[in-house]
Amino acid sequence: MNRKGIILIACYMVIAVLMILSTAFVARSVSGSRIAQRYANSTQAFWLAEAGAARAIKNLPAVDAVGSVTIALGDKSGTYSATIVQQLPTLNQFRIVSTGTVNNVSRVLNITVELPLNFTPNPGYVSYFLETSGKLKITGNVKIIPADSYITGSTRTFDSIFGVSKVNLRQQILDAVAKNYPYVHYYNNPPNNTQPVNGITWVDLSGDDPLTATAFDSSSGWTGTGLLIIDGHRNALTNDIPALNFTGHGSFQGMIWVMGTAKIAGTPIVGSVFAESDPSSTTKISGNVTMKFDSDAVIGAFGGTNYLSNAHNIVSWSEG
Repeated sequence: MNRKGIILIACYMVIAVLMILSTAFVARSVSGSRIAQRYANSTQAFWLAEAGAARAIKNLPAVDAVGSVTIALGDKSGTYSATIVQQLPTLNQFRIVSTGTVNNVSRVLNITVELPLNFTPNPGYVSYFLETSGKLKITGNVKIIPADSYITGSTRTFDSIFGVSKVNLRQQILDAVAKNYPYVHYYNNPPNNTQPVNGITWVDLSGDDPLTATAFDSSSGWTGTGLLIIDGHRNALTNDIPALNFTGHGSFQGMIWVMGTAKIAGTPIVGSVFAESDPSSTTKISGNVTMKFDSDAVIGAFGGTNYLSNAHNIVSWSEG
């Protein structure tokens, strides 16, 4: 009887050990399967995040977010989405945050993209606060810093500064506006105090008839930044009608190129102004105002031209 009891107990112990080993093996198998599945989900989520980033980059420089997109992955599905944030004040850089998700497993990519120029401007060639191809008249308590930072009778050309013709640049701006690029603006005979003026702005005016010749007018409260190009379309009859008319207590920082003469009274400007006019026409500055040449403001203004190309450089890439 004792031997039979011992054998029975031994059988129970063997059975218990086998059950424990079987349970451990099954648990290990299930755990391994879950790890493998999670790894597969994570890998697929990573590539979905890459897909979201690629789609966002393709849309640059538009800053519209990429909505949630669902992708079929065999017997399951995944999603990706991305947001685009402009890296101000560096106008040509964008930060993209792209998220891919599969079965509640997510991977997040942070990418900084820079849009390069598709032409080569030369802001370093700008060395005066004011250049005019015509004459200059300064009255009142105008203060220009440096005091000798102006020149008349300049032979500087648009192409030499911008690295592209007027026709070419204007067309690129029109194309960018049609695609809703941010910080790119086009105005045709705009009303007074037109805004926004930032990034890069092109203004076309009517200037063929002295009775209908228009100007880009601003007054108190108006502010502008970046690169402002005004085509006054002046001719022999309208040369002396200012294409740019700044009055009041507004402000501007950046670079202004006027095809025609300018009349500036009371609006402080930091950066540079060029008035491309007939040699006999006169640009006028008056009032109690300080004008300052600033090379950094000029260089920063030309950064807005990066919006005219959708090529890109990856500046940084990280996950998390």
